[in-house]
Amino acid sequence: MLHKEPFKLDKYLTMIMDRSINSRELILWFRSRDEFDTDHYFWCNKSMSDKLGLERNEDGLIYTMDYYKLIVTDEEGQRFIDDLKQASKAIREPGYEGFETYNIKIRNKKTGELVYLHYILEVFERYPDGSLKTWGGNGIDVTDLYVKDELPYVIEGIGCINYNMITNKIYRGDLERELNPIESRIFLLLIEANGAIVSYEKLKEYMDYPDVATVMEIAKVYIHRLRRKMKQIDCYSVTIVSHYAKGYSLRIEE
Repeated sequence: MLHKEPFKLDKYLTMIMDRSINSRELILWFRSRDEFDTDHYFWCNKSMSDKLGLERNEDGLIYTMDYYKLIVTDEEGQRFIDDLKQASKAIREPGYEGFETYNIKIRNKKTGELVYLHYILEVFERYPDGSLKTWGGNGIDVTDLYVKDELPYVIEGIGCINYNMITNKIYRGDLERELNPIESRIFLLLIEANGAIVSYEKLKEYMDYPDVATVMEIAKVYIHRLRRKMKQIDCYSVTIVSHYAKGYSLRIEE
């Protein structure tokens, strides 16, 4: 049996919609261990099944393996998969209460067209031991955002860098590098600070680590990666400056 009666669909739709925006294009999905076999199925709305080119069964469920077969595993797609794994690992931590975002690249089964989807992933319910009970989220089709001439949600003119907040890419001309979720958070904090120091305490709020000492060590790794990626797009007018025992700032040379 796919699910246990009664199938409390309205309950979970309400949870999702409470965390969603009012959009006819919004894709919705969830898994619930109490309601159906989450190892093999997940529920999604028609908007999502249309993006995938898959048919839902009478309960609105999609066979998970059919979905996995659509995921593109080229170099770009693999980076997205790595982000998905990181997001999935994060929400499985019993004390985790935030949400994760990631992109996925699929090929529509019916049309054969490439589709880029941007997801927000969160936990709706946990069992008393902290393990996942109901989880899922919402998302939007961001395929058009991968055509540079049509990019909205772009911060332009950060020195020689432009930054797309949906695709998480920094680029200069035809050169581009994708930032992982933590690199993106740090980079946005530096941009928003407008040259002021982003303290380790501030970074701690966004990196979900228990103490400042840990953040100081972890931040070094991600700052190093950010600096390297900026050099890889031949941008040397933007510098991340280290401030001993304080934090980091962004310096932009005219």
